[in-house]
Amino acid sequence: MNKLPMWFWVIAILSLAWNLVGVYQYISMRLITPEAFAQMDEVMQQLHNATPAWVTGAFATAVFSGALGSILLLLRKSVAQLFFLISLLAILVQASYILFMSNSIELLGSQAAALPAVLSIVGIFLLWFSNFSKSRGWLS
Repeated sequence: MNKLPMWFWVIAILSLAWNLVGVYQYISMRLITPEAFAQMDEVMQQLHNATPAWVTGAFATAVFSGALGSILLLLRKSVAQLFFLISLLAILVQASYILFMSNSIELLGSQAAALPAVLSIVGIFLLWFSNFSKSRGWLS
């Protein structure tokens, strides 16, 4: 295998950190206490309660697949590509719901589109980066 540049490791570590934040957000959402829920503003409570299970499932798939892809990238395994693809597809499912099937934009304004856009861009980048790394012979 080729010697890897330092920036490969920087990107791989940042990828893992990014996805672990997503895992933390997912777990926090699933384990929210009634007291913490009551502290949320009314709009966020409404959006939380209206989110279908399939969207929550897409969220879980996106963050756990992304985290696993990141670990596999650090281990230099080409199967990371598959997990980044699964993560990106799940991100796009979740983003489609937020942008086109929910009333998030109506309730939160155009800023509600920012997070799905950023998540999609990062997901696309991580899939591209894993493909690039494979093409360079950095992943086996």
